[in-house]
Amino acid sequence: MITKHRASVAVVKSRDLHWGLLATKDHKDVSLASLRLLLVGDGANPWSLSSCDQFLSVFQAKGLRPDAVCPCASSSECLTVSVRR
Repeated sequence: MITKHRASVAVVKSRDLHWGLLATKDHKDVSLASLRLLLVGDGANPWSLSSCDQFLSVFQAKGLRPDAVCPCASSSECLTVSVRR
């Protein structure tokens, strides 16, 4: 959908990064060059920086900028959000 609509911002769960890696062989014409911010948010659930780095290493060849991936964690009890930029 990012390629089709030339999206500049996307919000995903870390699980979506995993499924995106698995689907690379099914989708050859992916272009993430328009993406300026990929916010990886799972609320308070733990996500892995290594999965973000692995996603970046695979999709950098398809136009994903290294500074676009921003893992995020939040706490609804404290109304806080933490973003790694």
